[in-house]
Amino acid sequence: MLMKCSLPINLLLLSLLFPLLVAGQTGGPRAAKVRTAVQADARQAAEGSSNAVRIEAPILGFVFDPAAAGLRPIHGIPGAAVMGERLDLGFEIASAAISPQHNYALVESDDPPGLSLVLLAAGPASLQLIPDAVRGADQILFSPRGDSALLYRATARRIQVLAGMPKAPSLIREIDTSVLLEPISALAISDDARAVLVAVGRGGAGTIWLFADDGGVRFIAAVGQASAVTFLSNSHDAVVADRLFNYVYQLKDVTGSADSLFLAGEREGIAGPVAVALSDDNQRVFIANSVSGTVLSLSLAGGAAVVVPCDCSIKELHRLSGSAVFRLTEPSAGPMLVFDGDSSEPRFVYVPGDPGPEPTAPRASAMGGVRQ
Repeated sequence: MLMKCSLPINLLLLSLLFPLLVAGQTGGPRAAKVRTAVQADARQAAEGSSNAVRIEAPILGFVFDPAAAGLRPIHGIPGAAVMGERLDLGFEIASAAISPQHNYALVESDDPPGLSLVLLAAGPASLQLIPDAVRGADQILFSPRGDSALLYRATARRIQVLAGMPKAPSLIREIDTSVLLEPISALAISDDARAVLVAVGRGGAGTIWLFADDGGVRFIAAVGQASAVTFLSNSHDAVVADRLFNYVYQLKDVTGSADSLFLAGEREGIAGPVAVALSDDNQRVFIANSVSGTVLSLSLAGGAAVVVPCDCSIKELHRLSGSAVFRLTEPSAGPMLVFDGDSSEPRFVYVPGDPGPEPTAPRASAMGGVRQ
């Protein structure tokens, strides 16, 4: 017997479209967001409203575009993304750093003066000035989830520690790094802001130090030259890349035992490491190699390394939406290069800048490696 359908047409359309949108955004808690007005429109449809369901495009993340003096969204998903227009904040931005979850940015402007936090959620932008935050920081570095951040001024040899982001940003302490004497080569902060790692030195005489929240300073490890350090999410474990000796290792519990575990070296494909990042679930490490022009993917659980050749200049890994999606170049340098580690086969894709042909992205190759 045939049954008559009594659902409003809006709900029927929503039931067809919503699975298609969700299917294109797998990859962890920071997968590309599909912003919809589902609840309100479903309720209106059930009440017989004639309003159509509103569905917006996925957001891969945001970037600071110096040429536009503002923040721009990246619409789409890896392999099918385009740059959006500058967000209208009502003022021009001199510099900005985007949080790892792309839910806020730390921006500096002349009017209003100082460093402010801008929420990047749907709706009107929310601006909150952070009192006493240094202006013109040489580096702004976030913790893995963006709950805390570091502001570093090289000339002053001082680090400011910010916590409570994004709801209640505040300056909680300052660190004087002049006691270390040598130049700083890498910095990292844990999500709870309790642990700050500072790598110093060059020419084979590098060291890593812990600045704890109780004011204590502790030697952690001797290295050749630490070019990149990052904490795991919600953890006091860290991953360190040594550019001089071409190896990557893990520091276990830096506020406790600080044991060192070798992860990879030249045999696995490490060649001039300049940046290190982890997947959202703390299971995979990604290393950007400047000498070989590759990104190496390594599981912390063991197994062969996967090396993805780029034939390009790689200097950084900036997280985008997804479990393991990273931006490698700036928007002002032409098409933005993106590493998609969420794909079944890790790959490079491009976000076009000016209209024109895009380069062909290379494919990944696996390299066997024995973990020591």
